[in-house]
Amino acid sequence: MRRALFASGLALAAVLLAAPSIAAAGEKVIWADNLDEAWQLAQEHQRPMLVFVTRSNCKYCVRMKSQTYANEQVAREVNNRFVPVMVNSQTAQQLVTKLDIKSFPTTLVITPDYYIVEQVKGYVSPTELYRRLGTCEERIAQLPATASKLK
Repeated sequence: MRRALFASGLALAAVLLAAPSIAAAGEKVIWADNLDEAWQLAQEHQRPMLVFVTRSNCKYCVRMKSQTYANEQVAREVNNRFVPVMVNSQTAQQLVTKLDIKSFPTTLVITPDYYIVEQVKGYVSPTELYRRLGTCEERIAQLPATASKLK
């Protein structure tokens, strides 16, 4: 009886200790679906906005969403450092036209003061996106020399 109780306690402790890593493994990007609301949040929190521009029936858009943005390291980075918003090119036509976006998916990092510090065209792997997002902070610190202004 004691052994069974001890084993049960040990199993419970193992589950409780593993719980944080289980939660982290399931981390997903928390996407805003409204560009204006995301922009307002970026302004309020003084965080860059990550804009993922997709297109209907785009297999690389689906692949990037299901592989790259589903990667827990990428998701954590995006959620912690950016205001992420996913927009469809047909509903964000003004943005697509203004930025002359011609390939999909396209990922943009835009600062609260309207500087574009990163533009990733097409599908990229989780490793590549993580690397590119990691350099944004340094480039933001060097503004305006390294980026074009949106407004």
